[in-house]
Amino acid sequence: GSVEIIVESTTFLVHREVITHASPFFESALTGEWAETNVEKSNRNKKFQNSRRKCQKKSSRKSLKTKSVEQINESLGIFESVDQISNQTPKSRSSSDTLQPDSSYEQKQPMFDPSELDSDNQQQRIKSSSKSPRRRRETSKKPKNQSIEARISLKDERAGPFQDLLMFIYPHLDCICTWQNVSELMKMSQKFDMPLLKRYVLNFLLSSVAGKPIEAMKIAEDHNLAELYRESSRFILDNWQGWESQELGLLSSESLLKLERKRSWFLERVLKLGLVNPPRDYDCPTSCPSPRNCIKLVDEKWKSAWAATLKFGPPQPSSVYRHLRCLEPSLHSPALILPHTSCQQHSIRFFADLFDRMFSQFAPRGSKT
Repeated sequence: GSVEIIVESTTFLVHREVITHASPFFESALTGEWAETNVEKSNRNKKFQNSRRKCQKKSSRKSLKTKSVEQINESLGIFESVDQISNQTPKSRSSSDTLQPDSSYEQKQPMFDPSELDSDNQQQRIKSSSKSPRRRRETSKKPKNQSIEARISLKDERAGPFQDLLMFIYPHLDCICTWQNVSELMKMSQKFDMPLLKRYVLNFLLSSVAGKPIEAMKIAEDHNLAELYRESSRFILDNWQGWESQELGLLSSESLLKLERKRSWFLERVLKLGLVNPPRDYDCPTSCPSPRNCIKLVDEKWKSAWAATLKFGPPQPSSVYRHLRCLEPSLHSPALILPHTSCQQHSIRFFADLFDRMFSQFAPRGSKT
């Protein structure tokens, strides 16, 4: 990838086309006139400065070598001074032109041979040439550094959930949503404007809300998710006595007040349902051959269903719905069996309409859920 994203102490290399296609946030960040996006000019300036420094180092090395050779020659007396040459007589010059050896000149001959310097230079060149192919091989093995177009640092995110986000973006990878990363993924989906990721996380929460309804309701509060808020509140109210105060403390005071009002409103509706008297309120259809027998069977079923809702403690919305609206059979409430199908369907429709009118006509004050 050409985009470097730093999260905590982890660096992610991401393809620019992929991240800009998935998130308008990163698209606006990478297409603007930012300092991170204008990297080509700075790279050229750095290359020019590095080459200039190398040239300066080479010239300084050459000057040092020439100075050192001149100092050695002067110290060893290879070159004679101009004054000594001018003071010589013609005879001495003629004698010096002959091939007779001079003892003083032999003493002044240098102990340093320039040919040795040449041989040393040749040996160094041979060594450097022998090392160069190894260096070339080593450099060839190293991968070429890709040019980084931009460098983004995310200080508010964590590395693990951000890796899950990248796994969702790339089509060949699979993102697994769990209760450990669901809140972070939902937060990043809204922060980076990623609706597909938000829909994916919301589907997980709606399908798994029964496992942890309080955490789901907390996420719904933070991100204004009305559908998730309704579903989670239904599961919380279904087991209101089973939650501890520490667990309910995660929710806001406004949500707790709504739940209390909804709970009290629900209990009022259930008590009013208990006042229903089938022999007085229920009328069998005119086509029924024995209306008294049908009313008697309906009355027995309603009383057994009411007792089943209170069998295991305070009434719960799910059990009340199953027993009093759908008239489902259970161990403590046998199935309703009437002699005629028309009477059977009429009785089921009667209690369903009664239940819906009782719970939908009067809504709790100050609640929109």
